[in-house]
Amino acid sequence: MSTNDNVGTIDKYTQEVTKIHSQLPDMKNKLAKANEFANYLPQIDELGEKIIALNGKLPSITQQASAILTLQKKIPDIQNAGKQLAMVDNDFSNVEQTMTEGITEAKEGLQIVQKVQQALPKIEGLTNQASDFGEKTAQGAKQLQDALPGISTSIKTTIGQVQVSNQ
Repeated sequence: MSTNDNVGTIDKYTQEVTKIHSQLPDMKNKLAKANEFANYLPQIDELGEKIIALNGKLPSITQQASAILTLQKKIPDIQNAGKQLAMVDNDFSNVEQTMTEGITEAKEGLQIVQKVQQALPKIEGLTNQASDFGEKTAQGAKQLQDALPGISTSIKTTIGQVQVSNQ
């Protein structure tokens, strides 16, 4: 075989070598970027560990999100309470007596709640006596239930006074 007989084949090989040679800078750049990527592997591993840790906290996050959603649903109530407070603030001189009575009843309710709270350690100490535990809990709930109408009446009276003074 002579070289002249294979000029076409040799020319194809030469063109391929030239083509590959022209692509070498691009390949070197891609290799450099791949090597740079290797430098980021510890950071990627660290982020992966953080994601795994975050996944472990998902139940807690879900619970907190649930609490946030519950609070979000109560925003209109909170805004309404703010409006009522603004009305009370504007007509404070007319409402002062009603507020004093409401505060007194609220303090009484708070005292009942505090009594219930003071009774809780005693109740916890009697966990082995289930019937006793039930009776004490029922008593505390009854005291709280007895206080709620007074508190409710006070709030209704306050709102009524505010509405009357605004008319």
